[in-house]
Amino acid sequence: MRGLFEIALHRGWPTMAYRLLGLCKMLDKRLWGFQNPLRQFTILKQETLVKLEGKNATVDRLRDMTADEIGKLFYLIKYRLLFCLLKKKMKAIELT
Repeated sequence: MRGLFEIALHRGWPTMAYRLLGLCKMLDKRLWGFQNPLRQFTILKQETLVKLEGKNATVDRLRDMTADEIGKLFYLIKYRLLFCLLKKKMKAIELT
């Protein structure tokens, strides 16, 4: 897949290169683009991940919330501290 991206890039096909780059990223992360990055952690159950994706809860949004807000949003009071620990493990870059 990476080779196809390089070919598209060198031939000057920006749309195809953009799409292939997205696919390369998905294959490297082993995670589809529409899935929540918290799927990387095997601690969370499948039903919890479905709820996360159903509420469109991005990692950035979760980072801004407190433990109580997370528990109330997902009706998962017992998981609120777990979410707080997992969101701290997700890396972020802050630009100023």
